[in-house]
Amino acid sequence: MENPVVFYTTNQRYQAEVLKAKLEENDISAYIIDKKDSAYVVIGEVELYVEAKNIEKAKALIDTE
Repeated sequence: MENPVVFYTTNQRYQAEVLKAKLEENDISAYIIDKKDSAYVVIGEVELYVEAKNIEKAKALIDTE
């Protein structure tokens, strides 16, 4: 993936997974980086990344819901 940018941040991994699936269903490549602390799962966030060139398409897709 070229030029990845953070598209969505949450503290609930399932929310990022659902959103990632929706993006991929619409041909938008995405990946998740889990920055939660392994010892203290309440600390940290989960980030969803998309390519910079797809950021507007991704926002439009999510805004329609």
